[in-house]
Amino acid sequence: MKNNLTEQQKINEIIGKIFQSIIRKNTGKTFQDLVKKNPELKSSADKVNQAAKEFQKTFEKSFGKERADKIDREIKKHYKF
Repeated sequence: MKNNLTEQQKINEIIGKIFQSIIRKNTGKTFQDLVKKNPELKSSADKVNQAAKEFQKTFEKSFGKERADKIDREIKKHYKF
């Protein structure tokens, strides 16, 4: 059971990292121009960014900062984001 929980935590962290990567990574001028020109896209991007931040905070609150950081390091070691 403990292994399943750890694997689920890794999956949750990967999902969070994907969202963070999508929002925070320099995605190029095309995406940035689209967001600037379209208020609906800007609003949606802001909501996704906020959701990713809330996910990270909730994850850290539920499992502790040390454990979240440990899983984050392990994920970064195995996956390139």
